[in-house]
Amino acid sequence: MLFRSPAPAQLRLLEGNAPTRSEVPLRLAITVPVGAARLTIDVWDRFGEHVRHLLDEPQPAAGPRIAAWDATDDGGQPLAEGSFIIRVTVDDHSESQIVYITGRGMTR
Repeated sequence: MLFRSPAPAQLRLLEGNAPTRSEVPLRLAITVPVGAARLTIDVWDRFGEHVRHLLDEPQPAAGPRIAAWDATDDGGQPLAEGSFIIRVTVDDHSESQIVYITGRGMTR
C-alpha cells in the first residue's frame, strides 16, 4: 500500500533553497514527510544536462536527513567547478536549489 505525502502547500523538503556556494562534498539538509512513497535527488549542470541521479529511495523513512554529493557524475568522474541545479522530489512535490560547487578534486 502506498501512502501519499501531505498537499504540496504543507511540504518543505529543502532546509534552504536559496542559491548557495559550497565546497565538496555538498551536504543537503532535507526533510522527508510522513507517508512519502518515493524520494529522489537529481543533479543538472548549468546547461541543463542531467549529470547525476543521486538517490532513488522507495518508502523513505520520514524525518530530517543529510544527503551528500561528491560532485561526480553518474560514472564517478569529477565534474568541473560551476553551478548545478539540485532537485529533491518526494512523490509529486519537488524543490530545487542552485549551488555553485568549488573544491579539491574538481576539474577546472
